[in-house]
Amino acid sequence: MAQAIKPDRVPAGAFGGKTAPDAHDELERLIDNLHRRQVFRLLNDVLESLPETSRLIAGQLDSDGGVRGGANLFVLLRTLGRVPPEDLQRWLDAAARGVSAASREEAREAYPAPGVLGVKDLLHDEALWHSLGPLLEGLKAFAGELQAAPDASAGSPAASRPDPEEGADPPPRHAGSGRDPQEQEEAPPRK
Repeated sequence: MAQAIKPDRVPAGAFGGKTAPDAHDELERLIDNLHRRQVFRLLNDVLESLPETSRLIAGQLDSDGGVRGGANLFVLLRTLGRVPPEDLQRWLDAAARGVSAASREEAREAYPAPGVLGVKDLLHDEALWHSLGPLLEGLKAFAGELQAAPDASAGSPAASRPDPEEGADPPPRHAGSGRDPQEQEEAPPRK
């Protein structure tokens, strides 16, 4: 079992006959501890390398990759800002449990090839479809966003799509080309 860390003890009578250390004694002890633990050496090394380090960081941030990385980080933070922390925690916990369950050897051996009749049984398995429902809805929303992405200009903030929670129309929910059903009705028939 680990032992508790004890601070350096000052021997009795080390303060010139005083019973308690004053501020000067404490400051001297602090400086001595910082020197023995080489904190001063670390701070000096950091301060000496600061101009070179800042030049290196500024050069990387000024490159095309640095600008794109900063913009991507901003987009990621803005998107994560819309997600309630408890939902994000629940999703991450569920993803961790899913990865853990999928990586176990028993998971590979638990589901042999179903065969023709087994596939028919899977199609009528209510529990399976209830568990796949949220995943399918998420895939539909993801595909709808990807299909709508070429419409908006990536560089202009005015062309960015509004948040669906703020009353924007959801993406089309039908399978197919991703076009709006009204646009398909207005298109002239092919000959």
